[in-house]
Amino acid sequence: MTKRKRRNLILLNLLLAVTLLLCMGTSATLAWLSDETNTLENTFTYGDIHLALEETKTDEKGVPELDADNNPVKTTAGNTYSMLPEESYLKDPVVTVKAGSEACWLFVKLTESGGFTDGSGTVYGFDDFLTYQVEDGWTKLQGGDSETVYFRLVEADAAKAGTAYAILKNHQISVIKDVTKDMLNGLDNNGKDKANATYPKLELKAYAIQHSGFEAEGTPPTTEQTKAAAETAWSKIKDSYGSTTP
Repeated sequence: MTKRKRRNLILLNLLLAVTLLLCMGTSATLAWLSDETNTLENTFTYGDIHLALEETKTDEKGVPELDADNNPVKTTAGNTYSMLPEESYLKDPVVTVKAGSEACWLFVKLTESGGFTDGSGTVYGFDDFLTYQVEDGWTKLQGGDSETVYFRLVEADAAKAGTAYAILKNHQISVIKDVTKDMLNGLDNNGKDKANATYPKLELKAYAIQHSGFEAEGTPPTTEQTKAAAETAWSKIKDSYGSTTP
């Protein structure tokens, strides 16, 4: 091999080596750009509404029963009273929206029953014997001869914290002063037919439904708009119980 050919071969080998190094360097700088983030996990649970309805347990004269710590005993079954004209009795039903509940429309239904018709055809109903008032903050939604529904809106903060609402003003129910002995005797045939007695009774029941989806129109809503929203909510409660009167 001539001297010139050897020199050309050396130059060729050097050129190939430099080319290989350049390719290796270029390959390293052309790697894919990449990165990753944390996982954003979204979990969907559910809200709920929980109610409790109770009152102080009393004897027939309205005297409260106390426990060992001198605190009033509560009952969810109600009480029985012995009526005396113009007498007032402790009657403190309270409905509680329990802590952790959602904002809701809260309803209470009061149902009156009892009374009789005497020999002359005079009808004596519940309101001829007893009287009471509903606590402030409740609004009458609808009422009939014996059944009345009241409502109020429980805002989110109050529902979450848990809030109790008294139903009867002054925590009492009173016997009307005009009640006579004959009227009282007419309820059970002068004590001879207690099995079929028609003593006056006041039944209370509470209901609630979520506020979301039943918001009143207007900012702020008028009294009429608020009542309209409550009526819609109440109709859904009736539908859910499969009856026009839950």
